[in-house]
Amino acid sequence: MSLIECLIVSAPWRLTCMSGGMIREDIVIPALIAVWALTAPAAGQTQPAAIQPTAQESRGAAAFGERCAQCHGEDMYGGAGTPSLVGPEFKFGWSGKPVSDLFDYIHDKMPPGQTGSLTDQQYLDVVAAILRKNSEAADVAELTLGSDTLKMPIKIP
Repeated sequence: MSLIECLIVSAPWRLTCMSGGMIREDIVIPALIAVWALTAPAAGQTQPAAIQPTAQESRGAAAFGERCAQCHGEDMYGGAGTPSLVGPEFKFGWSGKPVSDLFDYIHDKMPPGQTGSLTDQQYLDVVAAILRKNSEAADVAELTLGSDTLKMPIKIP
């Protein structure tokens, strides 16, 4: 084991370097510069454009903001007594299950006390927005009732 260890902690942009149990800030800054230099595009290259959300994902984000965000938060990270719809908690509960399971759960139980208050299309749109939030690009086509896309397993990197 080396005297200096650098770890990426919980997110790729969070780097902690330790030496003898002490955080070494004099190492963190140069290490971040080195990471940036290795990952920055070479001269003349451009970063790939961000993948734009689909119309369904945009509709879902709007419906989520109106009907779900008061409990789950605008960022979908949940709150006191409300589960997160992104990150490890969501991944653990839903990864590998069919998209239809998530749709059925949301359709049959959400929002609390107002189940069924959205149209089926709005529920599908919200599911698409949640899947998008858990990945840079949802790798499924537009979600429609009875489609094969609802049978696909949820994949969260």
